Amino acid sequence: MSKLPEDGALPPIDVYHPHDSFFRRYFGRSEVFVSLLAKVLPSEIYAQLDLTTLSIEPGTFVDSEYHNHLSDLSAAVDWVRGNGDDAQRINFYLLVEHKSYNDSRVLLQLLRYMVQTWDQDAKANSKIPLRPIVPILFHHGPKKKISTTFSDLFPPSLPVDLIRHIPRFEVILENITAMGEADFPADPTLAMAYWSFRYAQTDTRRALSAIKRITGNLRNLQENSGNLEEVSLYFMNVTSLTYGELMETINQILEDVRIKESFMGARDSLILRSMRESKLEGKLEGKLEGKLEGEIQGQARAKLEVARNLESRGFELHEIAEILEWTVEEVAERLKNPS
Repeated sequence: MSKLPEDGALPPIDVYHPHDSFFRRYFGRSEVFVSLLAKVLPSEIYAQLDLTTLSIEPGTFVDSEYHNHLSDLSAAVDWVRGNGDDAQRINFYLLVEHKSYNDSRVLLQLLRYMVQTWDQDAKANSKIPLRPIVPILFHHGPKKKISTTFSDLFPPSLPVDLIRHIPRFEVILENITAMGEADFPADPTLAMAYWSFRYAQTDTRRALSAIKRITGNLRNLQENSGNLEEVSLYFMNVTSLTYGELMETINQILEDVRIKESFMGARDSLILRSMRESKLEGKLEGKLEGKLEGEIQGQARAKLEVARNLESRGFELHEIAEILEWTVEEVAERLKNPS
């Protein structure tokens, strides 16, 4: 199992698994997880939770080969059944489906988490009863109809004598693909995530218009700057627009300078990260030819654009050189003669 970082830290951005990265960084904050529980849980369950005891649990039960399809987070919280009762620790397991996936795989993933959690508890103390687990499935893939009952995986014609012997559990489903926009949450933090998951990749203009509307209603944009930064990074990773189209769309739709700067800052971060992780240096030395030439030219133009942006923000030449891995002379020359 991979580990989540210590409390207060965020897992690194993974440009190769943008859905997983955005989800784990965004919903991995306790306050965001609580907001989601308020949105999706039946009121009779939510009302009996001591949310001050909620903690995000480290680790993921999703194998790396499935990260293009699934992401997960687990949180533990005290269930208070009434005055004088001892609190019962329970788990909420949030599984996010990013793409169309076989229902059996999703439900088996949920069952797998339950069994592994109960097995760990039993090994730690076999005398303590197993903790209840509430599975939640958050779906934003293209498929609209999702199975939520484990027994659906078995033939519907099974006789009662057999049905009583198969596991039975139901999943709380939040299917934003089938959800009307009017049913998106009013909470601005959640709303930004819903709109981003729903449209950032397929209809960037629509998603940006929603982000503009949501942030325009915020009393304190600064308090939400972290969430907005995560949204910006996600947009940059998944949009189907070209670089030029995205910049034009941002300039057309976003009016608040602070929001624009968030998206521009995300652009710079992703360009720099992409250049380093793709080992562009080796490509520039001529190890690859043909179609790669156009890519190299595009990356070189992107580097120059980053240099200009950094210069406009007051960075010194030696700082720009260090970031872009150029010499100071190269930075000065390219900024003076961009061609």
